[in-house]
Amino acid sequence: MLKIAIVTPEFVTESTFDGGLANYTYRLAKSLLDFGHKPVVFVASNVTEQLFLENIEVQRVLIDRYDDWLYSNKYLSIPYARVKRFLYKPLKISEREVTISLKRQSAKLNKSLMSIHMKESFDIVHYANLGSVGYYKSKNIPSVARLSGSNAIWFEYGGYGETKKQVNRMDELEMSSLKKMDDIFGPCKSISDMVEVKINRKIELIESLYINEVVQDDLSVYNEFLKDKKYLLFFGTVSQVKGIGTISEIIHSFFKLYPDYYFVVVGKNSHSITPGITMLEILKEKAKEYKDHVIYLNQLPHSKLFPVLNNAEFVVLPSRIDNFPNTCVESMAHGKIVIGTIGNGFEQLIVDGESGFLINVDDSDMLLKRIIHVLNLNNEEKKQIEMNAKERIELLKPNHIIPKIIGFYERAIEKFNTKRKR
Repeated sequence: MLKIAIVTPEFVTESTFDGGLANYTYRLAKSLLDFGHKPVVFVASNVTEQLFLENIEVQRVLIDRYDDWLYSNKYLSIPYARVKRFLYKPLKISEREVTISLKRQSAKLNKSLMSIHMKESFDIVHYANLGSVGYYKSKNIPSVARLSGSNAIWFEYGGYGETKKQVNRMDELEMSSLKKMDDIFGPCKSISDMVEVKINRKIELIESLYINEVVQDDLSVYNEFLKDKKYLLFFGTVSQVKGIGTISEIIHSFFKLYPDYYFVVVGKNSHSITPGITMLEILKEKAKEYKDHVIYLNQLPHSKLFPVLNNAEFVVLPSRIDNFPNTCVESMAHGKIVIGTIGNGFEQLIVDGESGFLINVDDSDMLLKRIIHVLNLNNEEKKQIEMNAKERIELLKPNHIIPKIIGFYERAIEKFNTKRKR
């Protein structure tokens, strides 16, 4: 049995958690526990406490940002904000705050980890690469990281609203953290290849595991908004990065061809390249007279999301950049045809025309052609592709993936111990 500390900036216990990394970490911890190991999750939080989630030990660590107390004081917040604008150029202070915030987060998470390690030793620490949580890792415990993505690469494809200076600083800290690790693994070959060049390190390929943790579906959202409707589905962050811009280019043409259909969007709404306008607003604007056929459901827990997914005709995920996307995995696990993009991890999951469909990034013409093609598949063809999709996800079940992860941990521990003996 291995005792494994998992350090992450987000987890499903947090009200602010944001999808992929949080869900992956939960599934990993749950599966490690089921296989007889002892995971302990350390997560950045708004409170310090220990709790147990389905027997998973979770150490929530308060990350008090250095000026939060000023912003929360009704007498000081406005003068403080004005002084900041007067003393610093916006980009300069933003970059400085990113550095302080990320380093502070890493320091506090690792301090909490070490306090528990002194009482009951961990065999290995597993860090998420996002948030630079491994920046202040201990030199006395074997440490690995899982590559969840790269802020710098994401920024090139539209980002999530950060400035270039902010992203550059995030990237410097994240790459520095990766270089400190005894070993690194990641699920997506294309993203790993890009990051290997940046850090001059080899990244082992281990695909993301998948389990369906939902015991009972909650049909409330589906019944209220979608019952008896025919619709296509997008879910994930509603952003340029995830391909909403590509969908917006064909949305009106799609509705003109299929006016009895709806397009359902689930996820956190994000900025566009036009200040003050969100991607959802752009999508609805491009739908023109069919804007009421775009149904937005915001973020949903899996218990409410999966009924929406199960009843969709198919799923449209034209990401500009991605890292072995959970949205694709979840869709295929539920027997749904996915239209994804080439060069993002989708092609690791989808054989074009056999277990889903692939298009080039930003190719809106091909996206519309693929949508029309899928809608015109006969029942036999559609069922075969859906079955192939489900069979592919069987290879991501814990009995296939957890032995690979444990083997990776054990090799990292051996590598660490060999270095210490020299």
